[in-house]
Amino acid sequence: MDKTKAQLTSLIPMSDNSPAIDAGQLIQRPPFDCFMDSAEMDEIRSSKLPTYDELPNVPLYRDQVISYITLILKPLDRCSSSEWLTPSMINNYVKMHLVSPPVKKQYGREQISRLLLICILKQFLSISAIEQLLKIQSVVSSPQEAYDHMVAEINHIVDMTFSATDVQSLERALRETGEISREELLVRAAAQAFASKALLMAYLQFAGFENSGVGAR
Repeated sequence: MDKTKAQLTSLIPMSDNSPAIDAGQLIQRPPFDCFMDSAEMDEIRSSKLPTYDELPNVPLYRDQVISYITLILKPLDRCSSSEWLTPSMINNYVKMHLVSPPVKKQYGREQISRLLLICILKQFLSISAIEQLLKIQSVVSSPQEAYDHMVAEINHIVDMTFSATDVQSLERALRETGEISREELLVRAAAQAFASKALLMAYLQFAGFENSGVGAR
């Protein structure tokens, strides 16, 4: 064991400018296909965001809204670094006119659908960008149409991204060609996420939408 540690700590960096490699960097990680076959992945694959008609058809109080949205998004908890929704967040969104005020302290389908979308979009967009995106949708679609369109796209992309069949087929192709590693696949996913955000933000700027710089969660 001591000999192994000594060998690990004495590894030569790849270049003169590279930092020294320590044993912690060489810990064996679970292979990507094990991750794709995990219970966590099954939970994500089996989850779907509800359509507008599937949202509660009776108004909910604020705490009920938070519980409902938290339950809906639970399979995607790993995507959020904090709580999906809190009372103060809802208050902020109402003050910013992102969500209409409650009626008798209750929120209907339109408000719940808007809150659900904000919870998802804020994981990679600023609140000001979300505001502009939702405004663009509101010009051409009713609240129900805008929500259902967004949810259909999200469900479709998540299904494609987390599809075991698609990823395993890609993995087989990568093994046969030897051109791309699993790590490179993950890097590509990160790059695609960045590119998608960059495209959206570039268009908002190009089209003249103002960036208010609001950063509330």
